[in-house]
Amino acid sequence: MASAPRRLILRNLTHIETQMTTSPSIPAKPRSMTMFWVVVAVCIAPVVASYVLYYGVRPEGRTNHGDLLEPQLTVSSLPVSTLVRATRESGFVDVLSALPKDDARQGLSSLLDFRGRWLLIRVGPPACDATCEQQLWVQRQVRLATGRERDRVERVWLIPQDGSVSAPTTLKDDYSGTWVLGVRPEDLAAWPLLQQSRGQAAHLWLVDPLGNLMMRFPTDADPTRIKTDLMKLLKASRIG
Repeated sequence: MASAPRRLILRNLTHIETQMTTSPSIPAKPRSMTMFWVVVAVCIAPVVASYVLYYGVRPEGRTNHGDLLEPQLTVSSLPVSTLVRATRESGFVDVLSALPKDDARQGLSSLLDFRGRWLLIRVGPPACDATCEQQLWVQRQVRLATGRERDRVERVWLIPQDGSVSAPTTLKDDYSGTWVLGVRPEDLAAWPLLQQSRGQAAHLWLVDPLGNLMMRFPTDADPTRIKTDLMKLLKASRIG
């Protein structure tokens, strides 16, 4: 038979063990905010990753045809009016055809209506000279060259307009996949780099699926090199 001191020790140990096994657990921290930020990160990660992989990791000797714009400018809210709707060679045409006739996006009131698409943009007057023709051709060639990714890319021609709205004087069938949109000159004033380009042959511009004006291509843009830049972005990003 155990002695009294030994029985007391055993009783105390049993009591301690019981307290440890029955004591309430520490309440878990709220997870709502954590899950919110996880969802946000998942949504923006593809586009951010495309920029990091393309511009942050630079192997020796690699050059880009386009210039990355820093800081980037959000242009999704730019008001526009539709002058000529694309009729073919446009994935966005299929999107609109699947929407109800009274859907707000049918009116194309701003670049936000193109959300989720990469936009290759030219800016110029309605009269289409040789430079204009070349840019429209480059836009078409670049989109076609992206192959099965082409429906992620839309061609846009922004026409600054004062007063009455007019369509371009000429638009060949080959360019019928171009969205020709009117825009007020004062609304373009928010594009500082565009203002710096006045007096020169127009550049081509790239807007990402989140509505950020993020790249400018040279005035003598090479469609093969633009396609190379664009394909790297398309592969790195699954948005749009």
